[in-house]
Amino acid sequence: MPTTTLGVHSKHLHRSIENAMMKLRLASFAFLVFTFSAFGCGDKATLVGELDAAIDISTADLASAEDLVADLHAADAGVVIDTSADATPLVDSAPPNYVNLPLKNFVVDSLLAPTSTQSAAAYGVDLDGDGTIDNALGEILVGVGAIAGSTSEIQDTLDETVNLGNTLLLLRLHATDFQTDPNAIGLYWPAKTQTCCTKTGFYLNLTDCIAEAKTKCFNGSHAFTPATTTPTLLQGELTAGTFDLATPRLQFHLELTYAGTLDFDLLNARIQGTIDSNNIVNGRIVGAIPESHVARVASMLLTNLYQSNNFISNQLGTMFDTNNDGVISQLEITSNGLAKALLNPDVDLDNDGKNELSFGVGFTAVGAQIP
Repeated sequence: MPTTTLGVHSKHLHRSIENAMMKLRLASFAFLVFTFSAFGCGDKATLVGELDAAIDISTADLASAEDLVADLHAADAGVVIDTSADATPLVDSAPPNYVNLPLKNFVVDSLLAPTSTQSAAAYGVDLDGDGTIDNALGEILVGVGAIAGSTSEIQDTLDETVNLGNTLLLLRLHATDFQTDPNAIGLYWPAKTQTCCTKTGFYLNLTDCIAEAKTKCFNGSHAFTPATTTPTLLQGELTAGTFDLATPRLQFHLELTYAGTLDFDLLNARIQGTIDSNNIVNGRIVGAIPESHVARVASMLLTNLYQSNNFISNQLGTMFDTNNDGVISQLEITSNGLAKALLNPDVDLDNDGKNELSFGVGFTAVGAQIP
């Protein structure tokens, strides 16, 4: 069983400190949003300044905490923990004849945003081998949803783009046996968009749209065309019908209704799930967003929520859109104290000193035809 020697208590304490700081920042954010919303006091510039001051608490406190972590690390350096489930690299060299193996084709029919700290953990994995589950962006989405009073807007965004046929993700599995195969292969593509739901409009009825898409596109046998000629190759294993596939880099694709196309890299990406007849259940797509992509991802996700005229639009505009142009830009993200605090990268997968932001979402998939 693969093992690694880690300062377990120090690692967990460091993560606990970071989580505590996150909760304090979110609490500050919640208080200021409540004050502004309830009493209508203060202009936006003043409120943003107060917010930046409220969350500027991490440097000294975390520095002293780092000293404590270092002491504990020296004390418990010898503790051995098992990291085989998440940290063991799976990608090697693909068998040259994998295309001749039996295959199953799938299309993702739902992407699932975390709605609680429990689901954020369920959609994450231990990316860096420190014994803790990594899904920082998932935790941030949960926190933002909790502050706004609802997490449904984030899930509605995903339901809308998938069931309209704008975001279609394809997965092909190759295996000698779809119950057990230590050398399973996966191919991943985004698909060309197509109309899966005709019930469009500003006030889209998502329930009706999902029902129509299930009949039209997600019926188990519908045909989809890959949007790229070369798929991403993933390798891993199948155990009791559950697969775990990995690739060094995967491009995640979302067509956002208001903000447009969002493509970003996931490093050390994993696609996992359980085959249930011709469906995939309990799926998750995980990886780490490079530091250079984080501001763009945050800008587009927040802008899409901001422009969708939903429950949290006003709060997002108040806190981030400093020039009132209807867009939350990358500059507004990188110059905003709250955004910088929340989007602080949490894993360093290539030991280059530039950390990445961990990311994980759930998914289900149904059978499909792929040329």
